[in-house]
Amino acid sequence: MKRWIIFMAFGYWAAGAQAQTIQGRVVDAKSNEPLPFANVFINNSTLGTTTELDGSFILKNVRQPAVYEVIFSFVGYESYKLKISLTQDELKVGTIKLKASEEMLSTIEVKGSRDTQWEKKFKRFNKIFMGDDAGAALCEIKNSWALEFDEADGKFVAKATQPLDIENRYLGYKQVFFLRSFSADGTSYLIEGNVRFDELPAADEDERMRWAANRARSYGHSRQHLFRSIVDRQIKGNGFNLFTEINPLVSTTTRAAFFTPEIGSTMKYYDTTALVRNTSQPGVFEISIPQRMEVHYKREKIPVHLYRDIFNPVSWITLRKGTVLVNRDGVELNPAEVTVAGDMNNDRVAHLLPIDYIPQDAELREQREALLPFLEEKFYVHTDKPYYYPGENIWFKGYVNYREPAMRDSLSRTVYVELVNSQSKEILFARTLKVEEGRFHGDLFLPLDFEAKNYTLRAYTELSRNFGDAQVYRKAIPVLEPKERVDALERLPANEGDSSLILTTDKQSYQPRERIELNLRSFLEGRMQAGNYSVSVTDATQVVPREVSPSILSIYPMSPPDGRGDEKIPFTIEHGITLHGQFLNSRSKPQKAMLYVMRINPQNLVISESDAKGRFVVRGLDYYDTAKFTIQGIDDKGKLFGRAVLGNRSVPTILLEQEPIQLPRQSLETIQRLSSAYELPPNTKMLNEVVIKGEKFEEPSKMRSYGKPDYVVKAKDLNFSYGNLLQTLPGKFPGLIVRQMDAPGEGGSNGSGPVWVVYVMRAMTSSVLYPKEVLLMVNDVAVGGRPADILGTMNPNMVESIELKTNISVLNGTLGGSGVLNIRTKTSELNTPADDPKVVPLSVAGYYRPREFKYPNYSRPAPEHSDTDYRSLIYWNPSVSTLDGESTTITFYAADVNTRYRITVEGVSALGKPVRAVHYITVSR
Repeated sequence: MKRWIIFMAFGYWAAGAQAQTIQGRVVDAKSNEPLPFANVFINNSTLGTTTELDGSFILKNVRQPAVYEVIFSFVGYESYKLKISLTQDELKVGTIKLKASEEMLSTIEVKGSRDTQWEKKFKRFNKIFMGDDAGAALCEIKNSWALEFDEADGKFVAKATQPLDIENRYLGYKQVFFLRSFSADGTSYLIEGNVRFDELPAADEDERMRWAANRARSYGHSRQHLFRSIVDRQIKGNGFNLFTEINPLVSTTTRAAFFTPEIGSTMKYYDTTALVRNTSQPGVFEISIPQRMEVHYKREKIPVHLYRDIFNPVSWITLRKGTVLVNRDGVELNPAEVTVAGDMNNDRVAHLLPIDYIPQDAELREQREALLPFLEEKFYVHTDKPYYYPGENIWFKGYVNYREPAMRDSLSRTVYVELVNSQSKEILFARTLKVEEGRFHGDLFLPLDFEAKNYTLRAYTELSRNFGDAQVYRKAIPVLEPKERVDALERLPANEGDSSLILTTDKQSYQPRERIELNLRSFLEGRMQAGNYSVSVTDATQVVPREVSPSILSIYPMSPPDGRGDEKIPFTIEHGITLHGQFLNSRSKPQKAMLYVMRINPQNLVISESDAKGRFVVRGLDYYDTAKFTIQGIDDKGKLFGRAVLGNRSVPTILLEQEPIQLPRQSLETIQRLSSAYELPPNTKMLNEVVIKGEKFEEPSKMRSYGKPDYVVKAKDLNFSYGNLLQTLPGKFPGLIVRQMDAPGEGGSNGSGPVWVVYVMRAMTSSVLYPKEVLLMVNDVAVGGRPADILGTMNPNMVESIELKTNISVLNGTLGGSGVLNIRTKTSELNTPADDPKVVPLSVAGYYRPREFKYPNYSRPAPEHSDTDYRSLIYWNPSVSTLDGESTTITFYAADVNTRYRITVEGVSALGKPVRAVHYITVSR
């Protein structure tokens, strides 16, 4: 087993942290003479400077709050390491005294060449130090002559008489490596030192992009990324699968040729519920791995792999004492505790990144491209009929399949369903629907004057568009003329289905208007299994069962990945309604500003921000039908200004269907479909105008929906030097807690990592670990989102007062059950943006609310039962479920026509298998 240990600095900064400075002076320890041009840098980062002639230095752009190691070095002197905790705007470290090295520079022998034995030892050193791959081949130690080697007691040892100058043309950095210790034997190695990074100038744009991609690739499979994913509780979402031995007492490095059969036998998934905890030191976390962990990184494939059925990098991590301390970025604070083997062990100095590396631009694009194949979503839509007439409804149920089913809850929750004319390339009807547990359903009404021709129903999410518009799900929807009839089949098809889905009815033949009972059972290996299905029952005479589109059995399963998608389309996962547009100031010019996004009824507030071009995006809104919003900017004094122009959502290209559907049909003299009252949308009646007169009620300024506040803090008592209200609040109210805590994920998932929470002491009675947070209001209006996220964006200068209600606020319902924190701003403008006649409310469509399918219940008398029942669609249910070990039964009533009914059931089992069955019954007097 090999060990790679590099003692590095650590740094952590909170979101929204500001750049600060570190000041001091470097002198000779003996003479107190200044040391000009000495190196001062944050260990293992790109942050560094040199001293002035008087030995002084200012290290700028250092993030705080943070904990760092600052390295001071000068030729001919011993390096000095200073651990600092940066929690203020400026840190003065005083005078740093460097001691002259015992091995003076004058004694260093510089040779133009080395003997053959030295060359062999250097190659051995370089292979261990840099690595042995294509990345290492692009790295060069410019002053390799500073290295000296020795062998004693079976160990290969190296030391450097001066810092190693490394030109890394794989990642695009110049690395100055202060090697303190290097040793290796047949099973392990140790590298200890400090590193300073500087960006290399790229020869051209291609080289810059190549460096960016290599950095993202090196970061992706690194143990720093793993540890950061553990801290953030995004292990699975970031591409890592973690395993461990079922019986660690018989642990062995010898593995079977195939890994998958070992799961449940010798290996199991690692329990991630208690991997990380906060420590008493801000920004420092303790990761607990009591037994060896096997790590599979799913976002990368390698040519030489350990298992025949696993094509991804595989590594093993062991902690000497079972725990390791890391910072928020996943950098180890006590790396000597970590032993790594496998793929992560193959990356050496050639793949070493600075701790302040943040994936941006090309790096982020590279990560997204690498992740994209694992985020593929595929759609299938089950419709109630194969073809339609004007005046009918299209009832539909959609199923979403996922390339990685475990990531379903993290992917799209918004789907777009559209009926399009591929000839004219028009979208005729559109529905925005909520995806819940991989399913959605809705309806479309075809007007009586709707033109008869072939149409296309398509379904997609924003995320799925990354795979190209050609991959958008499409289903043919033929619409016939009212007097056209599809040619009948000579013989109705037989029942369809296999043992995985069985349909049975209580009888095979029914009287008109008789109650029909349908039983549905789904099986897996002889045992009834859970699943979710949609059921359609049609009159097989009126709706001839001609298949015009493939079924769920052929469309739903995933195909082999065929590429990374279209890079030109933005990569977006939507968890709600998205509102985007451009913010314009009072001169109608685009402007960067904090935005006040107010939903008018019911009132809800979201705070967003526009960029320099005025562009803004508000994501994750959750509402049905249409809502009205006002969007304005907030200036430094808390006054509203400007307006917003909403943008149109981009849609996929409408593709021309290559093979139009040609149903065999004939024209007759009579209308072929009589629509029943059950099939038409609810009638709307025009009501007479009602004028309501009254007097405006002025609410007293001190009245609050939550009653009288328990505590009030005025603006004069706030510390305006802090950048936001989140940092201002701690200690201002009795019983108000503002701190970091571990956030649980949904359904026992890894969650989103340590987060800031704001709650009152009383809320801890509900849960000590996860107390419910206060309801945040701004000028008496409830604000959507987490309190800490909103407070972190608000400037204390705009606050007039802050009110805290620690008891239950009855009028705010369950939201006010854990207290209310109300921010009162210095201007009353924020109270009533919707009442300002200059502000035009913007209407934004939300989720479509699917209509309920209605059908008669002939067991109960009703006036409409006197009409003859000519329904062509007897029954539609998009939400039929079965539980493990159980069947389910549904009931409906026959119509008045002698005919045969076709019962079609499609769906997906709990294990993700598509199922389908067709059953026929007879209705006859």
